[in-house]
Amino acid sequence: MNNTPHSHANAKTTPAIRYAIQTAPPQMTNTELARRFNISPTTVTRWRKRQTIMDRSSAPKEHGRKKLSEKDLVHILHIRKAKGYGLDKLLETINKSLKSPISRSRLAQILKENKSILPSP
Repeated sequence: MNNTPHSHANAKTTPAIRYAIQTAPPQMTNTELARRFNISPTTVTRWRKRQTIMDRSSAPKEHGRKKLSEKDLVHILHIRKAKGYGLDKLLETINKSLKSPISRSRLAQILKENKSILPSP
C-alpha cells in the first residue's frame, strides 16, 4: 500500500482516494464509491464525514501508564538502595506503599533507567 507521510502502514486508502471520495458528487452513493476504490462503504462514509484527508494517529489515546511523582520515584530508589531487595520483593514492598500499584515491568524499567545511582543488588 502507499506509505506516504500521511498514510499509516495499514491504510486502505491514499490521500488521492480520500480526496476523490470527499469531492465526489453527493449523488454518487457510498456503495458506488466503495466499488470504484475497492474499499468498504463504511470507509467511504467515514472519509466523507472528515474535514481532512490526513490520517489520524493510531496510537492509543491513553497508554495506561501513570507518571510517577518525584516523591514516589525517590521512595522506590530509597527502598532499593537501603534494603537491597530484588525485583519481586521490591515490587511487593513498593505496591503496599503506593496509592496506585505499578507493574513488575514498570519497576524493572525504573531501576534500569536509574541504574547509575543504585548499587548492584
